[in-house]
Amino acid sequence: MKRMTLIISIVLAIAIVGVAFQVIQAQQPPRQPGQQRPGGSMRAMQVVESTWAAIAFEVKVDAATLEKARPHFQKAWDDRKQLQKDSAGDFQAIADGMTKIKAELDEKLKTVLTKEQLEKLAAWEKAQQQTRMGGPMGGGPRGSGGQ
Repeated sequence: MKRMTLIISIVLAIAIVGVAFQVIQAQQPPRQPGQQRPGGSMRAMQVVESTWAAIAFEVKVDAATLEKARPHFQKAWDDRKQLQKDSAGDFQAIADGMTKIKAELDEKLKTVLTKEQLEKLAAWEKAQQQTRMGGPMGGGPRGSGGQ
């Protein structure tokens, strides 16, 4: 009797896992082949915010430096809003535009931040990129199955 109960329990557990998997898969929106998930584009859109947060809280610049940097961030913010409006969901155009906006912001920050502050910012950005790409702090690429 114990053996039969064990077999029935295992079969039920497998069935429950299978049903749960099907429910989860059914809730994911369909994607076109080659279509990227929106997560990358969302990160690209947040480059202005993350850079501001980095110089304020990671690099820890003083209030006067933040005040000098503010107009450059305002321009990047405005450019981003316009890009978002003009691109209307074209993720490639958004990514390309944000690359340009970030490059322009970086050039402007060179006139505001010291060499040491720029190095700290670059190190922080590199660490963030490694985390997203599954580098040393990211624990490896997703879906690797621990291999």
